[in-house]
Amino acid sequence: MKVLFVCTGNTCRSPMAAGYLAHLCRINGMDHSGITSAGIAAPEGQCANPKACRTAAEYGFDLTAHTSRPASVDMLKEQDLIIVLSRSHQTALLQIAPETAGKIHLLLEFSPAKGGDVADPFGGTMETYRTCFEQMKQPIEEIFKNFFNRTKQ
Repeated sequence: MKVLFVCTGNTCRSPMAAGYLAHLCRINGMDHSGITSAGIAAPEGQCANPKACRTAAEYGFDLTAHTSRPASVDMLKEQDLIIVLSRSHQTALLQIAPETAGKIHLLLEFSPAKGGDVADPFGGTMETYRTCFEQMKQPIEEIFKNFFNRTKQ
C-alpha cells in the first residue's frame, strides 16, 4: 500500500508520521516500502530536523536518513492514501491535484476527536516535538490497524 504523509517543509511532522507507520509495519513483519512523506513547500534534500530525529529515536525509529522533497502531482496520483497534517495542506493539495480528493485525509480524522490540525513543532523545544508526536501517535496506530492489518497475509 502506498501512503504519503504531507506537511509543510517535510522536515518535522510528515517524516515523524511516515517513520512511525513504517516502524509499526517493520516490527510486525510487513512491507513498509510504500510509506513516504513530502511537503507542500519543501525544498529538495534537507535532512529531518534534529529534534524530530531525537523524538523518533525516543520512540524507537530512525529518521537520520530522511531527506525532504516537495509534493508533486505525479507523486499524489500514485498514492493509495494521502494523509495531511493540517487543513491548509489539504487545500494546497486539492489545488494542484483535485482528482486526488478521495485519497486525502486529515490525520486527526483517525483520532477520537475526529479532526483538527497537528501543530507544527518547527522552532519549538524538544517538549514541543514530543507533544506533536504524541498527538500523531494514536491516529497513526489507527491507520496501521485499519489499512495494514487488513492487507497482512
